[in-house]
Amino acid sequence: MVESASFLGRELGVGFAAPKPQCNSAYGVKSGDTCFGITQTLNMTTEFFDSINPNLNCTSLFVSQWLCINGTAN
Repeated sequence: MVESASFLGRELGVGFAAPKPQCNSAYGVKSGDTCFGITQTLNMTTEFFDSINPNLNCTSLFVSQWLCINGTAN
């Protein structure tokens, strides 16, 4: 029974941590910065930016906040 529950958990993704992005380069937010502006300045897609900053709330950026600008979105 334990083996089948373990198998079911793997199949459903229960009990397993989601892969975390790997950040290779960071940017410190400056006054007036927006997520969109940063992606435009650095010529990156918003999809990629979001994937390497998965828990970022772009409506609440603050000065000196570190954002990942280059990495891998496992």
